[in-house]
Amino acid sequence: MESADIYPVDRNYNSSSPNDNEYHYKPQTVTTMRTSLTPSSAILPVLVPEERPANILWSSVTSWKFINCFRNIYKEHYPPGFVNKVVAEMVATFLLVFATCGAAALSNSDEGRVSKLGASIVGGLIVTVMIYAVGHVSGAHMNPAVTCAFAAVRHFPWKQVPIYAAAQLTGALIASFTLLKLLHPIKNVGTTSPSGTDLQALVMEIVVTFSMMLITSAVATDTKAIGELAGIAVGSAVCITSILAWPVSGGSMNPVRTLGPAIASEHYKGLWVYMVGPFVGTLLGASFYNMIRVSNKPVHAISAASSFKIRRMSSAGEKHEIANEDPLQTV
Repeated sequence: MESADIYPVDRNYNSSSPNDNEYHYKPQTVTTMRTSLTPSSAILPVLVPEERPANILWSSVTSWKFINCFRNIYKEHYPPGFVNKVVAEMVATFLLVFATCGAAALSNSDEGRVSKLGASIVGGLIVTVMIYAVGHVSGAHMNPAVTCAFAAVRHFPWKQVPIYAAAQLTGALIASFTLLKLLHPIKNVGTTSPSGTDLQALVMEIVVTFSMMLITSAVATDTKAIGELAGIAVGSAVCITSILAWPVSGGSMNPVRTLGPAIASEHYKGLWVYMVGPFVGTLLGASFYNMIRVSNKPVHAISAASSFKIRRMSSAGEKHEIANEDPLQTV
């Protein structure tokens, strides 16, 4: 058995002149051997397969270790069923933006199929419906400004805020591009922009978002509030403030409700107003209610009440009893 760095590409065997074979040199190892059926000078090439490296197995083991590590970190920092909450939040935001921006787009169209008053009512009704539909699952935030405000006053964990915000933005984007296809040839799918100056729109967004967040904090975090009416109270607040703010700022009160249609419609006029105003308004509203609340319990103790979860009446004392399923689940 012999080895040589040769590979025969054209072998014209001739027993009288066995050395006339032509070889082409290539950078791969070929094992040659002699057989009893050929002259002793004839060499038949036999390719030897290269040895498979062990890094394939090693990469598989490394990937599995990474997955297990990620799973352990996830279990340590996020409660069971958190994925369900994120999905519920994304779907709720999708329906919110789909309804509100769809109604706004139709009201702004030439045909005027939906009145501006009707569009505001649609916004309030969809908020009410979503609170009762997924409030017990995700809290029905549907608004990153609301999520950040509750986190700022310790009613929601900060580590969950980025994922909630990403889910809300995803739902808003999907709804906006869906409307862009369904309402063709309408190009403006419910975008909001200042009717006057940017400062006027900014102040209006802060005021109406403050009002909405004040009511939300009252019915969502206070143990003395009637939880069963939370959806109606918040939905009514959204409806009223939208009617008042429509002529000035469009009554967004929600960064993703503006950002999603703006990206789909490529309309970015005054976008910064709706990125700043709702966050300032919700922070002020949540902080103000914590100052005036009548409960003697600390804020983190009130957080034990899952907002927008139906409170049960105790059979003995007829007192409101809070479901203690998720200590940091809020509106």
